[in-house]
Amino acid sequence: MKFNNENNLALAVDGVSKYFGNKKPDGFMALNDVDMEIGKNKITAIIGSNGAGKTTLFNIISGFLRPDTGQIIYQPNGNAYVLNQLPAHRIGRLGVGRLFQDSHLFPNLSIMDNMIIAGKVSSTEGLLNSILKRAAVKTENKEREEQALNLFKTVFGEEDDPFSNRKDHYANTLSFGQQRLLAILRLFIGQYELLLLDEPTAGVNVEVIKKMVEIIKGMPQKGYTVLLIEHNWEFVLEVADFCYFLDEGEVAAFGTPADVLGNRKVRERYLGR
Repeated sequence: MKFNNENNLALAVDGVSKYFGNKKPDGFMALNDVDMEIGKNKITAIIGSNGAGKTTLFNIISGFLRPDTGQIIYQPNGNAYVLNQLPAHRIGRLGVGRLFQDSHLFPNLSIMDNMIIAGKVSSTEGLLNSILKRAAVKTENKEREEQALNLFKTVFGEEDDPFSNRKDHYANTLSFGQQRLLAILRLFIGQYELLLLDEPTAGVNVEVIKKMVEIIKGMPQKGYTVLLIEHNWEFVLEVADFCYFLDEGEVAAFGTPADVLGNRKVRERYLGR
């Protein structure tokens, strides 16, 4: 796959395959020769049934798994990196941030401490040091807190801000939907360019989803490239510029969300109609 500045890509998935256990027929093929092109400052969605390989692909991009074949090429600021040759902490430091399905908040730290920690590191490496050395970095923490409070105000406004007045409360006192929103906002504090969002709307109510639509649709204008996994097809239609349909580890369709979700075979396999 050709990958350079001219095609305005942030990420290329080139011939990626991943097997678990022995190869067929005894093992499980999670991904089979997957190709994807992720446009810079665009929102790209990956849809597919459970077990289609979506989270496996995210784990490979993040450096938690290695592909059996193929490569992941990431291009921030005109420099190309083969991500599958790098450890996870280095990938984070290159500007790849991730929203996990379980939010990955620190439940027994305050809302504000969760935001401050997100601003200190772009990976899990050094995270413990960031916590233990807080007393020595009070000035920096204050700046991070002001940044977080400004972010809360910008996103929610004065009246609907669920975080500022509770900034010293533990994160586990938030509702699940609020925890998801906080986890998304933490990505703005980290030094990221590519955001991997794993099922952001799963388990949250309609009002929270409306706020997520607003936040995520605005990410490209702030300089972010977004790659998201999502089962909520209405959400995909609302926010995504481009869409890939994974079926049994293979790219079975791609195009605009309307084209992909309007494909008869996709609707039969994914939506059951």
